[in-house]
Amino acid sequence: MSARPVVAAVGTGLAAFLVVAAAVTEALAGRIAFSLLVGLPAGLVAGGVATVVALSVASGENGDGSGGGRARRLVDAAAAFGYGVVALLAVRYAVPPVRSRLSTAVVVGIALALAVSAYASRGLGGARGRPRSR
Repeated sequence: MSARPVVAAVGTGLAAFLVVAAAVTEALAGRIAFSLLVGLPAGLVAGGVATVVALSVASGENGDGSGGGRARRLVDAAAAFGYGVVALLAVRYAVPPVRSRLSTAVVVGIALALAVSAYASRGLGGARGRPRSR
């Protein structure tokens, strides 16, 4: 197995962790004082499940050996979102002059643009999202 499916699966798990942890934390913020203590484990479980499922999809283990073109594109898009959020948050932390410009909304917007571009660019290959061979 090449490294590409593993990297895509880890990125997808990271994206699932971020989204679920943030959603659960915010949903429970008004009811539970330390809602992060509920959101983080929920995010970890979701991230782990998403990583396993994405690894299965990205490595082409869906029964017919094709890997599922649309499913692989979705895995790549989710991975791009996850890595994009982490990279932008790292830049926001490490470069003080951009902290005021990289709000959470801007970070999520740029990461969504990365996800859309990853989804679209993966589809430029063959009918199943792979380069055409002769």
